[in-house]
Amino acid sequence: MRKKRESVEAGTGSVFVDLGLADAGERKLRVQLAMRLNELISEHSLTQAKVALLFGIPQPHVSELKNYKLSRFSSERLLRFLTLLDHDVEIIIRPKAKGHPAGLVSVSVAGAPPNQTKPEIGSAPMLIRSTALLFAVLCCHASAADRKDWEQHSHCRYIDQKYNDGDSFKVSCGVKEHILRLYYVDTPESNLSNSSRVAEQAAYFGVTSNEVLSTGEAAARRVRQLLQEPFSVSTKWSVAGGRSKELRYYGLVDVGGRRLAEILVSEGLARTKGVVVRLPSGEKATDYLSKLRGMEREARNQRKGIWAHSRMR
Repeated sequence: MRKKRESVEAGTGSVFVDLGLADAGERKLRVQLAMRLNELISEHSLTQAKVALLFGIPQPHVSELKNYKLSRFSSERLLRFLTLLDHDVEIIIRPKAKGHPAGLVSVSVAGAPPNQTKPEIGSAPMLIRSTALLFAVLCCHASAADRKDWEQHSHCRYIDQKYNDGDSFKVSCGVKEHILRLYYVDTPESNLSNSSRVAEQAAYFGVTSNEVLSTGEAAARRVRQLLQEPFSVSTKWSVAGGRSKELRYYGLVDVGGRRLAEILVSEGLARTKGVVVRLPSGEKATDYLSKLRGMEREARNQRKGIWAHSRMR
């Protein structure tokens, strides 16, 4: 008896289409957006509690997002979450490709902009390619608050906290208090809670772990001393990763007519490392980075701060 041959039908490439779901395109788009969100959350070591605070949603909903249970999340909502992580979202509408019976919706992540050493959270734009006019409307719903422009605050105050260090500390600007993480610089650790980072910094500066810790304490004291007078803060409210329970936001600090990052680097209390950004003045990140690296070389040559202990010549 001859066996009946079974026919095999090639899939479409989308499990949602193959399952015959009417909203297959929308489901696929949401999964792609959620994948990118989860990648960003992981890349920047954001806890579920921090994500919940940033997105303004209950923590159990963050868990659902992490596990791709997306029934409560619309595409528009997921796009807004991306902007809260400082990603630009660009809608591109174009004629459908030849051979496709209908327009397709897909998500692609563009590379980092040129001349950018290390992007802040979300500096690489996300391109949403679509032939459906529906998604172009999403741009109109994004509020101006979601587009992260520089905010400048004067007469800010330093708030003493046990976790304050040289490049991350609590400040008060008006009625708002938050933890500020400096752009561009990295001061030595002041404790061994992150021993691998202490070891990496010791290798970079050519010093011992104890010298890293003592310089970290000196940097924290110096910042506290400098910020006893009123200072200004420029921020885009970009979220910085870290181990603190509270959200930290990247920013620039100017005090006494000088930028705090420049003071720390020139005194040998910090290295040029970390997240970079175009300055409020419009100065390119690469130009300012070059300026700071020049200051670091000078501090190293003059054996200032931690460089006084360095075994590197």
